[in-house]
Amino acid sequence: MSNTDWRIKLFGDHILLNSDPEKDLEQPDVEQGVEESREQPPAEKAVVPTKSEPVETFFKGYDYIAIFFGANYCPFCKKFAPSVIAAKPFFEEKKCKVIFVSNDRDLENFHISCAKVQGLDVMQYDTSKTAQMRDLFGLKTIPALMILRNADFFKEAPHVYSNAREILEQDPKCENFPWGSIEKKQAGPISAYDRFWIHGRYGHWWQLGHKNVSDVHPNDMYMDEHAVRMRAGLLNIITWLAIMNIFHMRDQTLAKVIFGIVTWEFVTSMVFGLTPFAPLGW
Repeated sequence: MSNTDWRIKLFGDHILLNSDPEKDLEQPDVEQGVEESREQPPAEKAVVPTKSEPVETFFKGYDYIAIFFGANYCPFCKKFAPSVIAAKPFFEEKKCKVIFVSNDRDLENFHISCAKVQGLDVMQYDTSKTAQMRDLFGLKTIPALMILRNADFFKEAPHVYSNAREILEQDPKCENFPWGSIEKKQAGPISAYDRFWIHGRYGHWWQLGHKNVSDVHPNDMYMDEHAVRMRAGLLNIITWLAIMNIFHMRDQTLAKVIFGIVTWEFVTSMVFGLTPFAPLGW
């Protein structure tokens, strides 16, 4: 296989097989005194995958690749891992191969992660390749579940469908895979009337955001991005007025008005959020 294949650039030439249930686990040292073992918590189990498969044959016959980014230090990754493992058969039915990519800081934690995601094959531990993938996909947080098209291997980078981290929770059996249509509905604008009278399905005026703006997580609170940008623009205008007043107009009345508006805005927005009580947050 050509070294220009983007899969080799991303994953290396082999994938470690971590799906074998008969793999041996590295057990913690049990040759301790009784009192010492009571004082110290048991060491976490670890798995050292010893078998591997070339990338070309590993992904052969699949139309998609699902990459689960996680790490042993990340509590949200530990919580999300069982969902990915449980969904693996449904991914396979959709011709999607699932692999785990470790963001661990050292090899020891990588082996602990392998134990926690046993059932998923893993990319060889390589922090440089992991960093390369994070930059390529624009990942800022983990866990993440990137869906790629397993095609066009001669290109510099793969075609990315989505980050399905949240979508998998809503479709655990992958019935709507590859989820392109669901992802587009994750954010929805609300009208000026609903933004001003924050009530009913969008929550209450004293809450620090709006509900029901995401079809994926309808009960979660979201800040209205347009309101935030408008507030920032108005604050910039007021700042320039204040600067011009200091160096040119020197109007004490205007200075008092600006001071009152800015003080009111910052105090009320910190207490109530971008609500009608915060004048620039309308």
